[in-house]
Amino acid sequence: MVLGEIYDKTKIVSFVHCKECISELDKGITPREYAKLECGFTPTGFQVWCQRHDKSVILFDLNPETERVEAVGQVIAEAQKGTCGTCE
Repeated sequence: MVLGEIYDKTKIVSFVHCKECISELDKGITPREYAKLECGFTPTGFQVWCQRHDKSVILFDLNPETERVEAVGQVIAEAQKGTCGTCE
């Protein structure tokens, strides 16, 4: 596999959205069009932040010395199956 192929195609199986943004969507507007998200590394992991609501959407604690790594694995597994424990 050529290195460019790894970065040129999305591997996303489930998107992350702010719950409040989803509830505010007007008909005909997609979550992608409405989203105002920032993503970045924290001292111990990775965070998705909603600019519109000034709050954390999800924080992945990747510190192997904490128990949260297991929780991150569960979130990823649910996303791969297309399910979410907080969505109905």
